[in-house]
Amino acid sequence: MNEISAVLTDCLRHILASEDSAYSAMSARVLAETLQNTIAKLERDEPIDKAELRLLFAPTGDLQETSIDNGWGDEFVALSARFDRAI
Repeated sequence: MNEISAVLTDCLRHILASEDSAYSAMSARVLAETLQNTIAKLERDEPIDKAELRLLFAPTGDLQETSIDNGWGDEFVALSARFDRAI
């Protein structure tokens, strides 16, 4: 789970500097809270909702839409690939 935590932390860094996307159902604040909560669960060795994370990282999902609108879309693709390998 260390790589998952690393990917989520990298995404969180970008999300915290991002504005809301008109194409995302979730605000940047809610995305950040979701990532923070999941990272905290990983640190406590608690189970995480992998299905929820897969939806966040899915093509045209909330994270990708927010990343594109905030100029880090290419980096998101790399983070998503790392996520897919880690999950």
